[in-house]
Amino acid sequence: MMTDCSGENAPSLIDVAKRSHVSTATVSRILSGKRTKNDATQQAVRKAVNELHYRGNFAARALRRDRSDTIGVIVPQISNPFFASLAEELEHAINASNQEMLLCASHMDPKLERERIVSLLARNVSGIIIVPCDEKQSLEACQMVSQIPLVQVDQRVDMEDSDWIGIDDTKAMKLIVNHLAEQGVNTLAFIGSSINNSSAHNRLNNFNEQALSHGLSVRPEWQLLNDYSVDWGREATKQIFESSRARNESMPDAIVCANDLIALGVLDFLRAKRLSVPNDIMVTGFDDTLYGRLSEPSLTTIAHPVARIAEEAVRLIALSHNPSARTYSQIALMPKLIVRESA
Repeated sequence: MMTDCSGENAPSLIDVAKRSHVSTATVSRILSGKRTKNDATQQAVRKAVNELHYRGNFAARALRRDRSDTIGVIVPQISNPFFASLAEELEHAINASNQEMLLCASHMDPKLERERIVSLLARNVSGIIIVPCDEKQSLEACQMVSQIPLVQVDQRVDMEDSDWIGIDDTKAMKLIVNHLAEQGVNTLAFIGSSINNSSAHNRLNNFNEQALSHGLSVRPEWQLLNDYSVDWGREATKQIFESSRARNESMPDAIVCANDLIALGVLDFLRAKRLSVPNDIMVTGFDDTLYGRLSEPSLTTIAHPVARIAEEAVRLIALSHNPSARTYSQIALMPKLIVRESA
C-alpha cells in the first residue's frame, strides 16, 4: 500500500504548530510521546490535531509503538518518469517486507524537502529513503534524520552516517562516449542540469573526462545546463543550432543528454528542423524510461537496475535497525548501455 504525503490536501506538522502556537519540535515531542506533561500546551496541540484531522490512523498507530511499519520515500519529482519508476519499485520492495510506503515529493525545493522530512518524522516512520534534491542545501534536512535509518538513492549529500545506493556514473558515461567514439563521432555536445545535485555534477565531469580520453572535441558553448526537462532539451538544442549557424559551422556529431526527458526535447527540435537522427546527428539519453523506448527514433540510453536499487535500499533500512552490527554502505551498481536507433 502507498500513501501520498504531498500535503496538497492533508494538514502538516507545521499547520498543527501554527494552530497551537508552539514550535514544530514541541508538536513532534508531544505526538511521539516524548513530552508527557499534560498541560495547556499539550492540550492545545491535541486540540489542533483533532480540528485539523492531522495524520489520521498514522497518529494512533505510531503513538502505540516506538515506530510504525511505514517507510517514508522522498523524490524530487513524481512527474519525472525515472523517479516514478523508482517509486513504483520501492513500493514493491517495501510491500514485500510487510511494510507500507509513504510517498512525498520535494518538487526540487530544499525548504519543502525539509518540511517533508519533519512530517515523516512526526509520523514515526521506521526509516526514510530519499533522493536529495540539492547536493548542498539538502544536507541540513537529511541530518535531521538521526534516530531512524536514512538511505540516499541516486543523488546524495555528503553524510558519514547514511547509506547510499545508485549507479556508477563514471562507468555509465564511459559506456556512452565509448559507443559514440566507435560510431566515428568527432565532436560532442552535452545538455544537462544545473550543478546542484550529485548526479548532474558527476555526469558532466565524467562526460568531459571521457571525451578528453578519446580526443573528442567539446566546445564550451556546447555544454549547456539548466534542468531535466523536455523544454530545456528543446531550448538547448536551439541554442546549439543557432550558434552553429551564426558561425557557419556544422552541428556537433552527437548530443549527449543527462536524462531521457532532455533527449526527447532534443529529438523534437531536430525533427522540426528536418535533421535526421542518427544520420545527421546522434542523440543519447540517460535513465531508460518508457518514453525513450517509444520515441521516434527510439533512444539509445543508460539503464539503471531500478528494481535492484529499490530492494537494496529497503534491505539497508532493515539493516540499520541494528546499527552496532554494521557500517554504512556506498553501493554503486553497474549501469547498462541500451543501444537503439538514435545512436
